[in-house]
Amino acid sequence: MSLSLAKSRVNATVGVPAARDDALRFLDQAAAQECEATLIAGPQLVKNGKCFLGRWDGRELVVRELAKTQQQVWSIDPKGLFRQLEPISVPRRKVSSEPLVSLTVSHVERADGHDGWTPLSGTWVIENTSVHSLISNGALRAGYFRPDLRRQVTQMWYVRGFLHSGKTVLQFQFSPLFSDKNPHTCHGPLVVFFQLFTADDWIKPAGCRRISKVADTAIRLQ
Repeated sequence: MSLSLAKSRVNATVGVPAARDDALRFLDQAAAQECEATLIAGPQLVKNGKCFLGRWDGRELVVRELAKTQQQVWSIDPKGLFRQLEPISVPRRKVSSEPLVSLTVSHVERADGHDGWTPLSGTWVIENTSVHSLISNGALRAGYFRPDLRRQVTQMWYVRGFLHSGKTVLQFQFSPLFSDKNPHTCHGPLVVFFQLFTADDWIKPAGCRRISKVADTAIRLQ
């Protein structure tokens, strides 16, 4: 998805002219600064009266509707436009091909009551649509979001072996969100954005590029 298409989607969603113009300028700012941009438009700004969360990663705009309970816990202003810019967490090439892999997160353990102090585990399904290609050095990135997180939280889970053509089911496990070094805790809903990357060398890292679109899911911290 190009930036123009992302802006067209925002333009079609936000109904209040001043807020719409503000959101479009914000996407331009994110593109100019090469940052990830997060938007939350309150229900009184949206044409259908629903609240939505949008995440622009420099290539794709992911839009997720927020339930009323999520809006309440996150203290979303019905007339407000939340904006957050963060550095792109995974360095990558300026030019990347279209995604080769279809990514679906099919299950997250304890999604309805995770404590944040234990690993985040689950199952994901990938379908390698490149018939003649083996994908090596794959890594699943998890990006955590809620408005009151005090820092950008992203984690990587590295795939062992190759991703062959066809469909594969794998188990992931990310480090705990909270630790003694990061004791900040929060409760309630949290959105996790998953995306698959590959790199020529993860140690540096070099030649990092995305190979899937974003799959998002919600968990609840107890």
